[in-house]
Amino acid sequence: MPPLPGATPSETAVALIGFTGPLLLAGFFHWGLFGSFILQHYHYRNSVHAKSDSALVKFFVYTNLAVQVISLVFVSYTIWFILIQKWGVPDVATQTGWPSPLPAIMSSASASIVQFFFAWRIVTLWKTTVTVSIAIGAIMMSLLQFAACTAFVVKYYMSNDDFSQIAQIAPIVELWLSSEVIGDWVLGITMVLTLQRMKKTSPFPGTQKVLDKLIINIIESGLITATAALAYLILYRIIPQISAHVTLEFILGSLYANVLMANLNGRDRLKARGTNQTTTFSTIRDSLPPLAFATSDQGDFSVQNVQNPRAVFISTDVVRHSDHQFAHASIANFKSGDC
Repeated sequence: MPPLPGATPSETAVALIGFTGPLLLAGFFHWGLFGSFILQHYHYRNSVHAKSDSALVKFFVYTNLAVQVISLVFVSYTIWFILIQKWGVPDVATQTGWPSPLPAIMSSASASIVQFFFAWRIVTLWKTTVTVSIAIGAIMMSLLQFAACTAFVVKYYMSNDDFSQIAQIAPIVELWLSSEVIGDWVLGITMVLTLQRMKKTSPFPGTQKVLDKLIINIIESGLITATAALAYLILYRIIPQISAHVTLEFILGSLYANVLMANLNGRDRLKARGTNQTTTFSTIRDSLPPLAFATSDQGDFSVQNVQNPRAVFISTDVVRHSDHQFAHASIANFKSGDC
């Protein structure tokens, strides 16, 4: 917990370590996730989808990029202010600096962008009254969590940036994080059910396998963000005056950003698998020697290799014998020559 007035030097040191240590870890995780996000954004920029995607998808991508850059600035300055400028100052927990609550609102903005994206995707994949209603409900939850996070930032400024007073605004924080978790679960479950429906209606095994991979991807990515938001809420409820929950606050937005880019770039991985399968089939097919089919006068069927014919002409004569009630097909007049 933050240093208390009248505490001994050793107690103050322990309290400062408990306050500043999670912030340092938060910085490491945030910078690492930002690097991963930039790599994924670079991959997207060099893919065919960067040009072919709709304006709405590009809006999600580049708004997300802007939010992540701004969030990096706020997180870096907050850590610099607390760990460098305020190093050794016992009252650092009561004066965390003006940018300290802003990473929270950037994290909430990232969550809203990703939730809006998945709500839009659900409607485009399966537009019914039920799915549209679910998507609108999820968007409302996303707006609610963003409004609650904004209220949290305002309340924090009203407490003069005093981290020791953060427990006083618990209802707002709980509303913010609960809405975020509910929105993630609603969108994730609806997305999985939508893909399951598409899988059942598809007669093609290849398409079913692709949809299976998409379902697993949705479950994994949804679990990452929902679990992180839930862990943030639990830590805040149990130990609000220890900055362990701030670690999740600083990295939650980056997790959402990476989830969005991973889902968009996943299309290239699926396409690459399909291309490899097609290439393998074509290679096997092209490696086979050209074959000639012929029948002898006695009705025997034979297969012959024809090396490098410039052109192949096949004609089929069908003769029907009414007394035997069956059709006899013979392949004749096979020849190789110029086109």
